[in-house]
Amino acid sequence: MAQYRRIRVDVYGRFEVEVIRRHGAWTAYRRGADGKRGLMSELAPWPEVTSLEAILEDLEATFHELAGPDHELKVVDLQVG
Repeated sequence: MAQYRRIRVDVYGRFEVEVIRRHGAWTAYRRGADGKRGLMSELAPWPEVTSLEAILEDLEATFHELAGPDHELKVVDLQVG
């Protein structure tokens, strides 16, 4: 698997989540329309996650109630490093 450092995900067209790997764990932030980020306390850091698919599955499990017939989770940006 590629070593991702940052993943940005559009959550069902409602908002974006930026997931960043620091110190061996992933932490999620909600991105505002103004570009500012806020820590998402409902998503605990993921120290053991090793795949993009696992992160997307967790986001889907957390925010599935926001889904609609024409909306899905979309990876907007991936940063490798």
